[in-house]
Amino acid sequence: MDIQSLSKSVQQVLDDPLLLQRLVQQIYQLLQEETMNDGDRTGIYGRRY
Repeated sequence: MDIQSLSKSVQQVLDDPLLLQRLVQQIYQLLQEETMNDGDRTGIYGRRY
């Protein structure tokens, strides 16, 4: 994907609050699943101690 089509997509999302909200929810859900699946991860960045 080139920069132009990317910024176009971003513009569409910014123009559509519902789309933005749905996107945020999907990302949030993915992050939650990610942290549930992997017990030894701390935080979002997955640093191991």
